Amino acid sequence: MNFVSILAAYLPGLIVADHNTLMRIALSRQTPVLMLLTILILLVLLTLCFINLYYKQLNIYRHKIPTAGLIYMLFFSYGIWSAFKATSLLDSNHFAVQKSDFLKIIISNDPRQKNGFINFQADVCYAESFKTLKENKSVLPSMRNCSGRMAIKIKTEVASNLSLNYGDQLIIPAVYHLIPPPDHPSLFDYRSWLNHQGIHYQANFQQRQVILLQTKSGRPIISYALKTRNQQLAFYRKFMKNKDAYAVASTLILGERADLSAETLNTYSVTGTIHALSVSGMHVGLIYLILNFLFSLWKFTYRFNIIKTILIIFAIWYYALISGLSPSVLRSVIMLSVFIVAKQYSKTTNSYNIIAFTAFCLLVYHPLLIWDTGFQLSFLAVLGLIYLQPKLTVLWPIKNILLNQLWKSTTMSCAAQLFTFPFSIYYFHQFPLYFMISNLFILLPIAALMYLGLAILLFRMSILIPLFEWLIIFTNKSLTQIAELPYSSITGIWISKTMLIVLCVSILLGIVALFKRQQQLFLSAVICVLILHSMMICELLKARQQRILIRMQLRKLKASFASMEYRQHSPAPGNSTRLS
Repeated sequence: MNFVSILAAYLPGLIVADHNTLMRIALSRQTPVLMLLTILILLVLLTLCFINLYYKQLNIYRHKIPTAGLIYMLFFSYGIWSAFKATSLLDSNHFAVQKSDFLKIIISNDPRQKNGFINFQADVCYAESFKTLKENKSVLPSMRNCSGRMAIKIKTEVASNLSLNYGDQLIIPAVYHLIPPPDHPSLFDYRSWLNHQGIHYQANFQQRQVILLQTKSGRPIISYALKTRNQQLAFYRKFMKNKDAYAVASTLILGERADLSAETLNTYSVTGTIHALSVSGMHVGLIYLILNFLFSLWKFTYRFNIIKTILIIFAIWYYALISGLSPSVLRSVIMLSVFIVAKQYSKTTNSYNIIAFTAFCLLVYHPLLIWDTGFQLSFLAVLGLIYLQPKLTVLWPIKNILLNQLWKSTTMSCAAQLFTFPFSIYYFHQFPLYFMISNLFILLPIAALMYLGLAILLFRMSILIPLFEWLIIFTNKSLTQIAELPYSSITGIWISKTMLIVLCVSILLGIVALFKRQQQLFLSAVICVLILHSMMICELLKARQQRILIRMQLRKLKASFASMEYRQHSPAPGNSTRLS
Protein backbone atom coordinates (compact mmCIF):
# COMPACT_ATOMS: atom_id res chain seq x y z
CA MET A 1 0.00 0.00 0.00
CA ASN A 2 3.04 2.31 -0.42
CA PHE A 3 1.60 4.24 -3.35
CA VAL A 4 -1.75 4.59 -1.60
CA SER A 5 0.04 6.47 1.19
CA ILE A 6 2.01 8.55 -1.30
CA LEU A 7 -1.12 9.45 -3.24
CA ALA A 8 -2.93 10.31 0.02
CA ALA A 9 -0.31 13.05 0.55
CA TYR A 10 0.15 14.12 -3.07
CA LEU A 11 -3.55 14.60 -3.92
CA PRO A 12 -4.30 17.12 -1.12
CA GLY A 13 -1.32 19.16 -2.30
CA LEU A 14 -2.77 19.40 -5.81
CA ILE A 15 -6.19 20.34 -4.43
CA VAL A 16 -4.82 22.98 -2.04
CA ALA A 17 -2.78 24.54 -4.85
CA ASP A 18 -5.95 25.13 -6.84
CA HIS A 19 -7.56 27.06 -3.99
CA ASN A 20 -8.40 30.59 -5.09
CA THR A 21 -6.63 32.40 -2.24
CA LEU A 22 -3.38 30.51 -2.65
CA MET A 23 -3.51 30.87 -6.43
CA ARG A 24 -4.08 34.62 -6.19
CA ILE A 25 -1.03 34.97 -3.95
CA ALA A 26 1.05 33.05 -6.47
CA LEU A 27 -0.28 34.99 -9.47
CA SER A 28 0.40 38.33 -7.77
CA ARG A 29 4.12 37.50 -8.14
CA GLN A 30 4.76 39.36 -4.88
CA THR A 31 5.61 36.14 -3.07
CA PRO A 32 8.08 33.68 -4.68
CA VAL A 33 5.87 30.65 -3.96
CA LEU A 34 7.73 28.25 -6.23
CA MET A 35 11.09 29.21 -4.75
CA LEU A 36 9.85 28.78 -1.17
CA LEU A 37 8.30 25.40 -2.04
CA THR A 38 11.52 24.26 -3.73
CA ILE A 39 13.55 25.21 -0.65
CA LEU A 40 11.08 23.40 1.63
CA ILE A 41 11.18 20.23 -0.50
CA LEU A 42 15.00 20.24 -0.54
CA LEU A 43 15.15 20.71 3.24
CA VAL A 44 12.74 17.82 3.83
CA LEU A 45 14.70 15.62 1.40
CA LEU A 46 17.97 16.39 3.16
CA THR A 47 16.37 15.62 6.52
CA LEU A 48 15.05 12.28 5.27
CA CYS A 49 18.46 11.41 3.80
CA PHE A 50 20.05 12.20 7.18
CA ILE A 51 17.47 9.99 8.94
CA ASN A 52 18.16 7.16 6.48
CA LEU A 53 21.92 7.35 7.07
CA TYR A 54 21.71 7.41 10.86
CA TYR A 55 18.56 5.32 11.27
CA LYS A 56 20.06 2.78 13.69
CA GLN A 57 22.47 5.09 15.48
CA LEU A 58 19.73 7.56 16.45
CA ASN A 59 17.07 4.89 17.08
CA ILE A 60 14.76 6.51 14.56
CA TYR A 61 12.49 3.46 14.63
CA ARG A 62 11.20 4.74 17.97
CA HIS A 63 9.97 7.91 16.28
CA LYS A 64 7.96 6.61 13.34
CA ILE A 65 5.22 9.24 13.52
CA PRO A 66 7.55 12.26 13.00
CA THR A 67 9.30 10.42 10.16
CA ALA A 68 5.97 9.60 8.51
CA GLY A 69 4.99 13.26 8.97
CA LEU A 70 8.13 14.37 7.10
CA ILE A 71 7.38 11.98 4.24
CA TYR A 72 3.79 13.24 4.11
CA MET A 73 5.05 16.84 4.08
CA LEU A 74 7.44 15.99 1.24
CA PHE A 75 4.74 14.67 -1.11
CA PHE A 76 2.18 17.25 0.02
CA SER A 77 4.64 20.05 -0.81
CA TYR A 78 5.54 18.33 -4.05
CA GLY A 79 1.84 18.25 -4.97
CA ILE A 80 1.55 22.02 -4.46
CA TRP A 81 4.79 22.58 -6.38
CA SER A 82 3.63 20.38 -9.28
CA ALA A 83 0.30 22.18 -9.57
CA PHE A 84 1.97 25.61 -9.56
CA LYS A 85 4.58 24.44 -12.06
CA ALA A 86 1.82 23.23 -14.39
CA THR A 87 0.11 26.63 -14.19
CA SER A 88 1.76 28.45 -17.06
CA LEU A 89 0.58 31.87 -15.84
CA LEU A 90 3.24 31.72 -13.12
CA ASP A 91 6.02 31.54 -15.71
CA SER A 92 7.89 34.84 -16.09
CA ASN A 93 8.18 34.07 -19.84
CA HIS A 94 4.43 33.70 -20.33
CA PHE A 95 3.27 35.46 -23.48
CA ALA A 96 0.65 37.43 -21.53
CA VAL A 97 3.30 39.30 -19.50
CA GLN A 98 5.40 40.20 -22.54
CA LYS A 99 4.64 43.06 -24.90
CA SER A 100 4.60 41.77 -28.46
CA ASP A 101 3.10 42.40 -31.87
CA PHE A 102 3.11 38.83 -33.20
CA LEU A 103 3.27 35.35 -31.71
CA LYS A 104 4.78 32.20 -33.13
CA ILE A 105 2.69 29.17 -32.17
CA ILE A 106 2.71 25.41 -32.69
CA ILE A 107 -0.60 23.55 -32.97
CA SER A 108 -0.73 21.10 -30.05
CA ASN A 109 -3.81 19.01 -30.92
CA ASP A 110 -5.72 17.76 -33.93
CA PRO A 111 -7.59 20.80 -35.38
CA ARG A 112 -11.36 20.53 -35.85
CA GLN A 113 -12.91 22.11 -38.96
CA LYS A 114 -16.65 22.77 -38.80
CA ASN A 115 -19.07 25.39 -40.13
CA GLY A 116 -16.33 27.48 -41.72
CA PHE A 117 -14.14 27.60 -38.61
CA ILE A 118 -10.97 25.78 -37.59
CA ASN A 119 -10.60 25.27 -33.82
CA PHE A 120 -7.42 24.11 -32.12
CA GLN A 121 -5.12 24.59 -29.15
CA ALA A 122 -1.58 25.90 -29.54
CA ASP A 123 1.65 26.29 -27.61
CA VAL A 124 3.19 29.75 -27.85
CA CYS A 125 6.96 29.49 -28.37
CA TYR A 126 8.09 32.97 -29.53
CA ALA A 127 6.91 36.55 -29.09
CA GLU A 128 7.92 39.02 -31.78
CA SER A 129 7.88 42.81 -31.58
CA PHE A 130 9.13 45.58 -33.87
CA LYS A 131 11.18 48.54 -32.72
CA THR A 132 12.30 51.52 -34.75
CA LEU A 133 15.99 52.37 -34.79
CA LYS A 134 16.29 56.14 -34.96
CA GLU A 135 19.82 56.16 -36.30
CA ASN A 136 18.99 54.39 -39.57
CA LYS A 137 15.17 54.61 -39.45
CA SER A 138 14.74 50.90 -40.07
CA VAL A 139 12.44 48.39 -38.47
CA LEU A 140 13.92 45.17 -37.11
CA PRO A 141 12.12 42.26 -35.50
CA SER A 142 12.91 41.32 -31.92
CA MET A 143 12.13 37.69 -31.00
CA ARG A 144 11.94 36.32 -27.46
CA ASN A 145 11.29 32.82 -26.15
CA CYS A 146 8.00 32.55 -24.32
CA SER A 147 5.60 29.97 -22.95
CA GLY A 148 1.88 29.45 -22.49
CA ARG A 149 -1.05 27.93 -24.33
CA MET A 150 -4.15 29.40 -25.92
CA ALA A 151 -7.33 28.31 -27.70
CA ILE A 152 -7.63 29.63 -31.27
CA LYS A 153 -10.47 29.86 -33.77
CA ILE A 154 -9.80 30.76 -37.41
CA LYS A 155 -12.60 31.73 -39.80
CA THR A 156 -11.77 30.27 -43.20
CA GLU A 157 -12.62 31.91 -46.50
CA VAL A 158 -15.30 30.45 -48.75
CA ALA A 159 -13.01 29.32 -51.57
CA SER A 160 -10.17 28.35 -49.25
CA ASN A 161 -8.63 24.93 -48.97
CA LEU A 162 -6.69 25.73 -45.77
CA SER A 163 -5.81 22.56 -43.93
CA LEU A 164 -4.02 22.67 -40.59
CA ASN A 165 -2.56 19.72 -38.73
CA TYR A 166 -0.88 18.91 -35.47
CA GLY A 167 2.63 20.38 -35.30
CA ASP A 168 2.10 23.18 -37.83
CA GLN A 169 3.82 26.48 -36.98
CA LEU A 170 1.91 29.72 -37.45
CA ILE A 171 2.47 33.44 -37.03
CA ILE A 172 -0.54 35.22 -35.52
CA PRO A 173 -1.18 38.76 -34.27
CA ALA A 174 -0.72 39.21 -30.51
CA VAL A 175 -4.42 39.93 -30.03
CA TYR A 176 -6.08 37.72 -27.43
CA HIS A 177 -8.39 37.94 -24.43
CA LEU A 178 -9.21 36.01 -21.28
CA ILE A 179 -11.75 33.24 -21.70
CA PRO A 180 -15.10 34.55 -20.41
CA PRO A 181 -17.20 32.67 -17.85
CA PRO A 182 -20.46 31.02 -18.93
CA ASP A 183 -23.47 33.31 -19.36
CA HIS A 184 -25.58 31.08 -17.13
CA PRO A 185 -24.68 28.72 -14.25
CA SER A 186 -26.44 25.83 -15.99
CA LEU A 187 -24.24 26.10 -19.07
CA PHE A 188 -21.04 24.15 -19.56
CA ASP A 189 -18.15 25.99 -17.90
CA TYR A 190 -15.85 26.18 -20.91
CA ARG A 191 -13.46 28.55 -19.12
CA SER A 192 -12.92 26.22 -16.17
CA TRP A 193 -12.47 23.24 -18.51
CA LEU A 194 -9.74 25.04 -20.45
CA ASN A 195 -8.14 26.55 -17.33
CA HIS A 196 -7.59 23.06 -15.97
CA GLN A 197 -5.68 22.30 -19.17
CA GLY A 198 -3.42 25.30 -18.62
CA ILE A 199 -5.28 27.50 -21.15
CA HIS A 200 -6.47 30.91 -19.95
CA TYR A 201 -6.60 32.94 -23.19
CA GLN A 202 -8.35 32.57 -26.52
CA ALA A 203 -8.10 34.36 -29.87
CA ASN A 204 -10.26 34.66 -33.00
CA PHE A 205 -8.75 35.43 -36.40
CA GLN A 206 -9.60 35.71 -40.06
CA GLN A 207 -7.67 33.42 -42.37
CA ARG A 208 -5.78 36.34 -43.94
CA GLN A 209 -4.37 37.29 -40.51
CA VAL A 210 -2.54 33.97 -40.11
CA ILE A 211 0.74 32.96 -41.74
CA LEU A 212 1.68 29.29 -42.07
CA LEU A 213 5.44 28.90 -41.51
CA GLN A 214 6.19 25.20 -41.26
CA THR A 215 4.27 21.94 -41.20
CA LYS A 216 4.72 18.73 -39.24
CA SER A 217 7.08 20.07 -36.58
CA GLY A 218 5.36 18.38 -33.62
CA ARG A 219 6.38 15.30 -31.70
CA PRO A 220 6.88 12.37 -34.09
CA ILE A 221 4.95 9.87 -31.95
CA ILE A 222 1.89 12.11 -31.66
CA SER A 223 2.07 13.01 -35.35
CA TYR A 224 2.22 9.33 -36.28
CA ALA A 225 -0.68 8.49 -33.95
CA LEU A 226 -2.93 11.23 -35.34
CA LYS A 227 -2.00 10.37 -38.93
CA THR A 228 -2.76 6.69 -38.36
CA ARG A 229 -6.08 7.47 -36.68
CA ASN A 230 -7.12 9.77 -39.53
CA GLN A 231 -6.32 7.01 -42.02
CA GLN A 232 -8.56 4.57 -40.12
CA LEU A 233 -11.32 7.17 -39.93
CA ALA A 234 -11.06 7.73 -43.69
CA PHE A 235 -11.51 3.99 -44.25
CA TYR A 236 -14.68 3.98 -42.14
CA ARG A 237 -15.95 7.12 -43.88
CA LYS A 238 -15.43 5.58 -47.32
CA PHE A 239 -17.62 2.52 -46.76
CA MET A 240 -20.14 3.49 -44.07
CA LYS A 241 -23.27 5.19 -45.43
CA ASN A 242 -25.10 6.06 -42.21
CA LYS A 243 -23.68 9.21 -40.58
CA ASP A 244 -24.76 8.28 -37.05
CA ALA A 245 -23.29 4.79 -37.44
CA TYR A 246 -20.00 6.26 -38.66
CA ALA A 247 -19.93 8.72 -35.73
CA VAL A 248 -20.50 5.93 -33.18
CA ALA A 249 -17.89 3.70 -34.88
CA SER A 250 -15.23 6.41 -34.88
CA THR A 251 -16.03 7.26 -31.24
CA LEU A 252 -16.23 3.68 -30.00
CA ILE A 253 -13.15 2.30 -31.75
CA LEU A 254 -10.84 5.30 -32.13
CA GLY A 255 -12.08 7.85 -29.61
CA GLU A 256 -12.95 10.49 -32.23
CA ARG A 257 -16.13 12.28 -31.09
CA ALA A 258 -16.16 15.23 -33.51
CA ASP A 259 -18.99 13.83 -35.67
CA LEU A 260 -21.17 12.54 -32.85
CA SER A 261 -24.61 14.20 -32.92
CA ALA A 262 -26.20 15.76 -29.86
CA GLU A 263 -29.16 13.34 -30.10
CA THR A 264 -26.94 10.24 -30.02
CA LEU A 265 -24.87 11.64 -27.18
CA ASN A 266 -28.02 12.44 -25.20
CA THR A 267 -29.39 8.92 -25.76
CA TYR A 268 -26.28 7.28 -24.34
CA SER A 269 -26.18 9.80 -21.49
CA VAL A 270 -29.83 9.32 -20.45
CA THR A 271 -29.49 5.52 -20.48
CA GLY A 272 -26.29 5.58 -18.42
CA THR A 273 -24.15 4.01 -21.16
CA ILE A 274 -22.05 7.07 -22.02
CA HIS A 275 -18.97 5.16 -20.85
CA ALA A 276 -19.34 2.94 -23.94
CA LEU A 277 -18.51 5.96 -26.12
CA SER A 278 -15.33 6.74 -24.16
CA VAL A 279 -12.38 4.56 -25.06
CA SER A 280 -11.49 3.27 -21.60
CA GLY A 281 -10.82 0.19 -19.51
CA MET A 282 -13.59 -1.88 -21.06
CA HIS A 283 -12.17 -1.39 -24.55
CA VAL A 284 -8.58 -2.07 -23.52
CA GLY A 285 -9.74 -5.11 -21.51
CA LEU A 286 -11.54 -6.55 -24.53
CA ILE A 287 -8.38 -6.20 -26.60
CA TYR A 288 -6.32 -7.90 -23.88
CA LEU A 289 -8.81 -10.79 -23.62
CA ILE A 290 -8.72 -11.57 -27.33
CA LEU A 291 -4.93 -11.28 -27.51
CA ASN A 292 -4.45 -13.45 -24.43
CA PHE A 293 -6.86 -16.04 -25.89
CA LEU A 294 -5.03 -16.13 -29.23
CA PHE A 295 -1.64 -16.53 -27.58
CA SER A 296 -2.98 -19.23 -25.23
CA LEU A 297 -3.64 -21.48 -28.25
CA TRP A 298 0.11 -22.14 -28.29
CA LYS A 299 2.17 -23.34 -25.39
CA PHE A 300 5.27 -21.23 -24.87
CA THR A 301 8.42 -21.78 -22.90
CA TYR A 302 9.39 -19.21 -20.25
CA ARG A 303 11.48 -17.22 -22.78
CA PHE A 304 8.64 -17.09 -25.30
CA ASN A 305 6.22 -16.12 -22.53
CA ILE A 306 8.30 -12.98 -22.03
CA ILE A 307 8.02 -12.24 -25.76
CA LYS A 308 4.25 -12.82 -25.55
CA THR A 309 4.01 -10.38 -22.64
CA ILE A 310 5.98 -7.76 -24.55
CA LEU A 311 3.79 -8.18 -27.65
CA ILE A 312 0.55 -7.84 -25.66
CA ILE A 313 1.80 -4.74 -23.83
CA PHE A 314 2.97 -3.24 -27.13
CA ALA A 315 -0.43 -3.93 -28.73
CA ILE A 316 -2.48 -2.27 -25.98
CA TRP A 317 -0.12 0.74 -25.85
CA TYR A 318 -0.33 1.08 -29.63
CA TYR A 319 -4.13 1.05 -29.41
CA ALA A 320 -3.98 3.70 -26.67
CA LEU A 321 -1.72 5.80 -28.89
CA ILE A 322 -4.01 5.82 -31.93
CA SER A 323 -7.10 6.41 -29.75
CA GLY A 324 -5.82 9.73 -28.46
CA LEU A 325 -4.17 8.84 -25.12
CA SER A 326 -7.12 10.05 -23.05
CA PRO A 327 -6.80 9.85 -19.22
CA SER A 328 -9.18 6.86 -19.02
CA VAL A 329 -7.17 4.97 -21.64
CA LEU A 330 -3.85 5.78 -19.95
CA ARG A 331 -5.24 4.64 -16.62
CA SER A 332 -6.38 1.35 -18.14
CA VAL A 333 -3.19 0.72 -20.08
CA ILE A 334 -0.86 1.44 -17.15
CA MET A 335 -2.89 -0.72 -14.78
CA LEU A 336 -3.12 -3.55 -17.29
CA SER A 337 0.61 -3.37 -18.04
CA VAL A 338 1.46 -3.65 -14.33
CA PHE A 339 -0.98 -6.56 -14.00
CA ILE A 340 0.50 -8.40 -17.01
CA VAL A 341 4.08 -7.98 -15.78
CA ALA A 342 3.14 -9.12 -12.27
CA LYS A 343 1.33 -12.14 -13.69
CA GLN A 344 4.35 -13.02 -15.80
CA TYR A 345 6.65 -13.08 -12.78
CA SER A 346 4.00 -14.71 -10.52
CA LYS A 347 4.11 -11.90 -7.95
CA THR A 348 1.16 -11.00 -5.78
CA THR A 349 -0.33 -7.58 -6.44
CA ASN A 350 -2.51 -5.21 -4.49
CA SER A 351 -5.26 -3.71 -6.63
CA TYR A 352 -5.43 -0.50 -4.60
CA ASN A 353 -1.67 -0.07 -4.87
CA ILE A 354 -1.84 -0.50 -8.66
CA ILE A 355 -4.60 2.13 -8.90
CA ALA A 356 -2.60 4.54 -6.71
CA PHE A 357 0.56 3.92 -8.74
CA THR A 358 -1.32 4.59 -11.98
CA ALA A 359 -2.91 7.78 -10.66
CA PHE A 360 0.41 9.01 -9.26
CA CYS A 361 2.22 8.44 -12.57
CA LEU A 362 -0.47 10.28 -14.55
CA LEU A 363 -0.63 13.20 -12.10
CA VAL A 364 3.14 13.62 -11.96
CA TYR A 365 3.18 13.79 -15.76
CA HIS A 366 0.14 16.10 -15.94
CA PRO A 367 -0.94 17.46 -12.50
CA LEU A 368 -3.98 19.28 -13.89
CA LEU A 369 -5.53 15.92 -14.86
CA ILE A 370 -6.96 15.76 -11.35
CA TRP A 371 -9.67 18.19 -12.49
CA ASP A 372 -10.51 16.22 -15.64
CA THR A 373 -14.02 14.75 -15.39
CA GLY A 374 -13.06 11.60 -17.28
CA PHE A 375 -10.07 11.05 -14.99
CA GLN A 376 -12.22 11.34 -11.85
CA LEU A 377 -15.09 9.15 -13.06
CA SER A 378 -12.72 6.54 -14.47
CA PHE A 379 -10.86 6.00 -11.20
CA LEU A 380 -14.05 6.11 -9.13
CA ALA A 381 -15.62 3.43 -11.32
CA VAL A 382 -12.56 1.18 -10.93
CA LEU A 383 -12.57 1.68 -7.15
CA GLY A 384 -16.21 0.65 -7.11
CA LEU A 385 -15.47 -2.48 -9.14
CA ILE A 386 -12.55 -3.47 -6.88
CA TYR A 387 -14.10 -2.73 -3.49
CA LEU A 388 -17.87 -3.08 -3.84
CA GLN A 389 -18.48 -5.48 -6.73
CA PRO A 390 -16.97 -8.60 -5.02
CA LYS A 391 -19.00 -7.86 -1.87
CA LEU A 392 -22.23 -7.56 -3.84
CA THR A 393 -21.50 -10.74 -5.83
CA VAL A 394 -21.18 -12.98 -2.74
CA LEU A 395 -24.52 -11.77 -1.38
CA TRP A 396 -26.31 -14.10 -3.82
CA PRO A 397 -24.18 -17.10 -4.86
CA ILE A 398 -25.56 -18.70 -8.05
CA LYS A 399 -24.42 -22.08 -9.36
CA ASN A 400 -25.78 -21.72 -12.88
CA ILE A 401 -22.99 -20.35 -15.09
CA LEU A 402 -25.15 -18.11 -17.28
CA LEU A 403 -27.16 -16.69 -14.38
CA ASN A 404 -23.97 -16.21 -12.41
CA GLN A 405 -22.45 -14.17 -15.25
CA LEU A 406 -25.65 -12.14 -15.48
CA TRP A 407 -25.53 -11.47 -11.74
CA LYS A 408 -21.85 -10.46 -11.94
CA SER A 409 -22.63 -8.03 -14.75
CA THR A 410 -25.47 -6.56 -12.68
CA THR A 411 -23.29 -6.08 -9.60
CA MET A 412 -20.56 -4.60 -11.78
CA SER A 413 -22.96 -2.00 -13.14
CA CYS A 414 -24.34 -1.21 -9.66
CA ALA A 415 -20.89 -0.87 -8.08
CA ALA A 416 -19.54 1.45 -10.78
CA GLN A 417 -22.75 3.52 -10.84
CA LEU A 418 -22.85 3.94 -7.05
CA PHE A 419 -19.25 5.16 -6.80
CA THR A 420 -19.64 7.59 -9.72
CA PHE A 421 -23.16 8.72 -8.71
CA PRO A 422 -22.17 11.86 -6.70
CA PHE A 423 -19.82 13.22 -9.36
CA SER A 424 -22.22 12.31 -12.18
CA ILE A 425 -25.05 14.41 -10.76
CA TYR A 426 -22.60 17.19 -9.85
CA TYR A 427 -21.26 17.48 -13.41
CA PHE A 428 -24.22 16.37 -15.54
CA HIS A 429 -27.20 17.17 -13.24
CA GLN A 430 -29.04 13.96 -14.10
CA PHE A 431 -29.26 10.33 -13.04
CA PRO A 432 -30.35 7.43 -15.31
CA LEU A 433 -32.92 5.19 -13.62
CA TYR A 434 -32.69 2.33 -16.13
CA PHE A 435 -28.90 2.07 -16.10
CA MET A 436 -28.94 -1.64 -15.13
CA ILE A 437 -31.20 -2.59 -18.04
CA SER A 438 -29.29 -0.54 -20.59
CA ASN A 439 -25.87 -1.70 -19.37
CA LEU A 440 -26.90 -5.35 -19.43
CA PHE A 441 -28.32 -4.88 -22.91
CA ILE A 442 -25.25 -3.12 -24.32
CA LEU A 443 -22.71 -5.58 -22.92
CA LEU A 444 -22.73 -8.06 -25.82
CA PRO A 445 -23.22 -5.52 -28.66
CA ILE A 446 -20.28 -3.42 -27.48
CA ALA A 447 -17.97 -6.45 -27.37
CA ALA A 448 -19.11 -7.52 -30.84
CA LEU A 449 -18.69 -3.98 -32.19
CA MET A 450 -15.18 -3.71 -30.75
CA TYR A 451 -14.00 -6.96 -32.32
CA LEU A 452 -15.75 -6.28 -35.64
CA GLY A 453 -14.44 -2.71 -35.83
CA LEU A 454 -10.85 -3.72 -35.08
CA ALA A 455 -10.99 -6.66 -37.53
CA ILE A 456 -12.24 -4.31 -40.26
CA LEU A 457 -9.38 -1.89 -39.66
CA LEU A 458 -6.58 -4.41 -39.16
CA PHE A 459 -7.42 -6.69 -42.08
CA ARG A 460 -9.30 -4.17 -44.27
CA MET A 461 -12.34 -6.47 -44.24
CA SER A 462 -14.82 -4.11 -45.87
CA ILE A 463 -17.16 -7.07 -46.40
CA LEU A 464 -18.00 -6.91 -42.67
CA ILE A 465 -18.98 -3.22 -42.74
CA PRO A 466 -22.71 -3.79 -43.53
CA LEU A 467 -22.98 -6.10 -40.49
CA PHE A 468 -20.97 -3.63 -38.41
CA GLU A 469 -23.19 -0.73 -39.50
CA TRP A 470 -26.43 -2.67 -38.89
CA LEU A 471 -25.35 -3.62 -35.37
CA ILE A 472 -24.60 0.02 -34.51
CA ILE A 473 -27.99 1.17 -35.83
CA PHE A 474 -29.74 -1.62 -33.91
CA THR A 475 -27.94 -0.67 -30.70
CA ASN A 476 -28.75 3.03 -31.14
CA LYS A 477 -32.44 2.34 -31.80
CA SER A 478 -32.70 0.01 -28.81
CA LEU A 479 -31.09 2.55 -26.47
CA THR A 480 -33.42 5.23 -27.89
CA GLN A 481 -36.40 3.04 -26.95
CA ILE A 482 -35.05 2.70 -23.41
CA ALA A 483 -34.41 6.44 -23.21
CA GLU A 484 -38.00 7.16 -24.23
CA LEU A 485 -39.47 5.04 -21.45
CA PRO A 486 -41.36 6.96 -18.74
CA TYR A 487 -39.08 8.31 -15.98
CA SER A 488 -35.96 7.15 -17.82
CA SER A 489 -33.85 9.69 -15.93
CA ILE A 490 -34.05 12.29 -13.20
CA THR A 491 -32.91 15.66 -14.49
CA GLY A 492 -32.35 19.09 -13.00
CA ILE A 493 -30.29 17.88 -10.03
CA TRP A 494 -28.11 20.73 -8.75
CA ILE A 495 -25.69 20.33 -5.86
CA SER A 496 -22.83 22.50 -4.65
CA LYS A 497 -19.28 21.37 -3.89
CA THR A 498 -20.10 21.21 -0.18
CA MET A 499 -23.14 19.03 -0.92
CA LEU A 500 -20.95 16.84 -3.13
CA ILE A 501 -18.51 16.23 -0.27
CA VAL A 502 -21.32 15.46 2.21
CA LEU A 503 -22.95 13.08 -0.29
CA CYS A 504 -19.65 11.23 -0.90
CA VAL A 505 -19.04 10.87 2.85
CA SER A 506 -22.57 9.60 3.47
CA ILE A 507 -22.29 6.97 0.71
CA LEU A 508 -18.88 5.74 1.92
CA LEU A 509 -20.05 5.55 5.54
CA GLY A 510 -23.22 3.74 4.47
CA ILE A 511 -21.32 1.14 2.39
CA VAL A 512 -18.74 0.45 5.11
CA ALA A 513 -21.46 0.28 7.80
CA LEU A 514 -23.48 -2.18 5.69
CA PHE A 515 -20.65 -4.67 5.21
CA LYS A 516 -18.84 -4.11 8.53
CA ARG A 517 -22.15 -4.15 10.42
CA GLN A 518 -21.18 -1.17 12.55
CA GLN A 519 -24.08 0.75 14.05
CA GLN A 520 -22.07 3.91 14.76
CA LEU A 521 -21.00 4.27 11.13
CA PHE A 522 -24.59 3.75 10.01
CA LEU A 523 -25.78 6.50 12.36
CA SER A 524 -23.03 8.76 11.01
CA ALA A 525 -24.24 8.09 7.45
CA VAL A 526 -27.81 8.94 8.46
CA ILE A 527 -26.61 12.19 10.05
CA CYS A 528 -24.76 13.09 6.84
CA VAL A 529 -27.94 12.43 4.82
CA LEU A 530 -29.92 14.66 7.19
CA ILE A 531 -27.29 17.40 6.85
CA LEU A 532 -27.44 17.10 3.06
CA HIS A 533 -31.25 17.25 3.15
CA SER A 534 -31.12 20.35 5.35
CA MET A 535 -28.68 22.04 2.98
CA MET A 536 -30.92 21.33 0.00
CA ILE A 537 -33.96 22.75 1.84
CA CYS A 538 -32.01 25.90 2.73
CA GLU A 539 -30.99 26.33 -0.91
CA LEU A 540 -34.59 25.88 -2.00
CA LEU A 541 -35.87 28.46 0.48
CA LYS A 542 -33.13 30.89 -0.51
CA ALA A 543 -34.00 30.45 -4.19
CA ARG A 544 -37.68 31.20 -3.54
CA GLN A 545 -36.86 34.43 -1.73
CA GLN A 546 -34.44 35.90 -4.25
CA ARG A 547 -35.12 38.05 -7.26
CA ILE A 548 -34.93 36.42 -10.68
CA LEU A 549 -32.61 37.59 -13.42
CA ILE A 550 -33.36 36.19 -16.86
CA ARG A 551 -30.67 36.65 -19.47
CA MET A 552 -31.22 35.74 -23.09
CA GLN A 553 -28.69 35.79 -25.88
CA LEU A 554 -29.93 35.93 -29.48
CA ARG A 555 -26.95 35.61 -31.79
CA LYS A 556 -25.03 38.84 -31.15
CA LEU A 557 -27.80 40.58 -29.20
CA LYS A 558 -28.08 40.26 -25.44
CA ALA A 559 -31.05 41.25 -23.36
CA SER A 560 -31.58 41.14 -19.60
CA PHE A 561 -34.92 41.22 -17.88
CA ALA A 562 -35.44 41.64 -14.14
CA SER A 563 -38.67 40.23 -12.83
CA MET A 564 -40.93 42.27 -10.61
CA GLU A 565 -41.25 41.15 -7.04
CA TYR A 566 -44.82 40.80 -5.86
CA ARG A 567 -45.37 41.91 -2.28
CA GLN A 568 -48.56 41.99 -0.23
CA HIS A 569 -49.11 45.22 1.77
CA SER A 570 -51.81 46.36 4.14
CA PRO A 571 -54.81 47.74 2.25
CA ALA A 572 -54.57 51.44 1.47
CA PRO A 573 -57.33 53.80 0.30
CA GLY A 574 -58.05 52.85 -3.27
CA ASN A 575 -55.30 50.18 -3.24
CA SER A 576 -55.27 46.58 -2.12
CA THR A 577 -51.93 45.49 -3.58
CA ARG A 578 -48.77 47.07 -4.87
CA LEU A 579 -46.15 45.95 -7.37
CA SER A 580 -42.63 47.00 -6.49
